[in-house]
Amino acid sequence: MVLLTTEYPITHIIFASMKEINDILKAYQKLDISKNKTALATVIHVEGSSYRRMGARMLVMENGRWIGGISGGCLEGDALLKAKQAMVQNKSRIVTYDTRDEDSHQIGIGLGCNGLIQVLISPLMPDDERNPLEILKNCVEDRAANLLVTVTKIRGEIAQKISVGDMFRLGNGTINLNELQDSDKENLISKDIQSVKENRKSLLKKYDFPNGNELELFIEYLPPTTHLALFGSNYDIYPFVRIAKEIGWKVSVVANPKKLDKSVFSIADSVLSNKTGEVETDENTALIFMAHDYK
Repeated sequence: MVLLTTEYPITHIIFASMKEINDILKAYQKLDISKNKTALATVIHVEGSSYRRMGARMLVMENGRWIGGISGGCLEGDALLKAKQAMVQNKSRIVTYDTRDEDSHQIGIGLGCNGLIQVLISPLMPDDERNPLEILKNCVEDRAANLLVTVTKIRGEIAQKISVGDMFRLGNGTINLNELQDSDKENLISKDIQSVKENRKSLLKKYDFPNGNELELFIEYLPPTTHLALFGSNYDIYPFVRIAKEIGWKVSVVANPKKLDKSVFSIADSVLSNKTGEVETDENTALIFMAHDYK
């Protein structure tokens, strides 16, 4: 057994997931947007130890409720206040939490954080074509990974065309930045996007342009939901199915339907006959055999 402390760096303990995004989307869609202001907090950079990784999200509502999380509970209260300010000002902002110093006045002290976390807080505009949740909604059913680019800082003439908090969904791993009038930088950004795609690791990167133009981008790799195909009908499959659904996986059960308890039909995403059913698989599918009959 290993005891994990702040001396044992923990960089990515709880991962961002499609389940969290789905929970946020469900809560957002139930709101009357005309009467309830909302903001989205997103972890865009981490140094040292952090309870959540880049891409973790939290939906904050005007009434003080929130869905999701950006930490283990030590930052959410302050982020809630910052989100309310962003809603009033109708302006995105970056908040930095640095818990690396043992300062009794610092948020996170004594909670084992010992890291630096940057969070982008953006008020959500229902009619904005770059509303992050509208873009994320189109990603949740994809069986392929998505690449998202979010503007986190901007200065100079290019600020007339894009703003902090603007999100772009990339279809082919490239982004059209002709408005920057700097082909070298555009190529560099495209290379960084390709690197994120290949390494499957999100990146926060700053770019300096002529005439004082500056741009910082959060290039995010968003993996699809894991698909678990479980073969078997014995009693031990039921807790397995419940656990997989609890963590947000898509679950298919392959078995003799007559041998299954009816509860599995309401929990699993699909139940397929072991005689005639065929599981659709891809690189994000795991096959688990829990049966004696391997045929």
